[in-house]
Amino acid sequence: MNVTFFCKMTALIRAQNDYCHPPKNLDVRVWRYMPVEHFESLLEEGVFFTRSNLFDDQREGSATHRQAWSNRFPPLMARSSRTGVRKPITEFFADHGRWNRQWVCVSCWHMNEVESDAMWKLYAPAGKAVCVQSTFRRLDESLHSALPDLESPMVGVVRYIDHATDVIPSQAILAAYFHKSLEYAHEREVRAILWDLPVDEQFVPRRIRIDAVPENDGWPVPVADLNHLIEHVYVVRRSSAELAARVGAAMDKHQVTAPLSRSSLETPGVY
Repeated sequence: MNVTFFCKMTALIRAQNDYCHPPKNLDVRVWRYMPVEHFESLLEEGVFFTRSNLFDDQREGSATHRQAWSNRFPPLMARSSRTGVRKPITEFFADHGRWNRQWVCVSCWHMNEVESDAMWKLYAPAGKAVCVQSTFRRLDESLHSALPDLESPMVGVVRYIDHATDVIPSQAILAAYFHKSLEYAHEREVRAILWDLPVDEQFVPRRIRIDAVPENDGWPVPVADLNHLIEHVYVVRRSSAELAARVGAAMDKHQVTAPLSRSSLETPGVY
């Protein structure tokens, strides 16, 4: 990842930001549900940002139907300078949007004041799952510290819309990545974004390598102070003592002092 280029690009984007918004309460809790192996990687390597083209949501980063390029431009034809192929100019714009998905890397968190049974089931395998609880402020500050040249990290609350009828209220390229379909509203997502554009350093001014192919599934961003990021760690309900011991050993290795608890969903009823 070209961090310097990313910082410059993101600073420019943030200067005209009208789409990446924090929650009203900056100290609201955010949660990351994951397999234990991913938890160990978080401690060892940092917060992982996954390339958005690998997500199941096929509308990730897309426009709404009312904002589709085909509805905004006349059917003019153009020829690609790279391939020589002639096709409607709207298809060039659409192709670029699809191409861009592989370079937008995302770290997804669940915003809630309590644990979520649904999130455990969706994103954490039974018996071998861990949940990290932080706050929006802690997450934002931790990523800001990891990228000190960046004026402000791209961390914000996802807004849920109807892609058939609604309009994303911004023309910025990354705006669509902070808007998702109503079908995903249960996720109550806070996300952080890295725009990992493939830059050719041999040219001045630098230019984007359109024919580039990602060499990995994303990027970990190291966190200097894990104790600032992590407020509490939970292991999934009905998990073995070996899992808690494994998680505790990883925390001890990296000197993480946050409390380690079993899921509150294990609390028995009172009759």
